[in-house]
Amino acid sequence: MEQSHGKSLCLSAVFYWPLLASVSVFGNTLKARLSAQRQTPPLATETVKLKTDIIQRELSEHKVHSAETFATKSGLAESLTRVHDALDRLSDRIDTLIQQGQ
Repeated sequence: MEQSHGKSLCLSAVFYWPLLASVSVFGNTLKARLSAQRQTPPLATETVKLKTDIIQRELSEHKVHSAETFATKSGLAESLTRVHDALDRLSDRIDTLIQQGQ
């Protein structure tokens, strides 16, 4: 009986040893990748800062352009009111001309 227990232990070791080794290699590879990601080179950091500064400047310029170019709600409402008033006056004149013609 002891011999069969020894054989199963030996078979278990033969089966599990490669599995444990591959898990260990995977763990070491994962650790190496994570530590490489944590250490960003200074050049990459400076590049990101420069690009961020450029994007912020361009966004500010676009905001100024938009404020100067596009209509605001209040400005559009005022213009529509003026057009509506002009159409009312024109309609009144046409009505007056029609009444004088009759």
